[in-house]
Amino acid sequence: MCAAAEADYLALLDRALLDRFLSVREQAALVAAAAEFGIDQPTAVGLTVPISRRLPERRSPTAW
Repeated sequence: MCAAAEADYLALLDRALLDRFLSVREQAALVAAAAEFGIDQPTAVGLTVPISRRLPERRSPTAW
């Protein structure tokens, strides 16, 4: 694994988090991308957790 692979993974994660929510499909795509990039699970979690802590909590839409 190299810094370029981590940068590619983080770029994909940024795009997936545009709506501040990871769907099941996006989660699966991130897992597949990490494997393709040679990023193991502990490293992927280490890259993801700092980003997720900076996101505001997603709230459900208010019913009208």
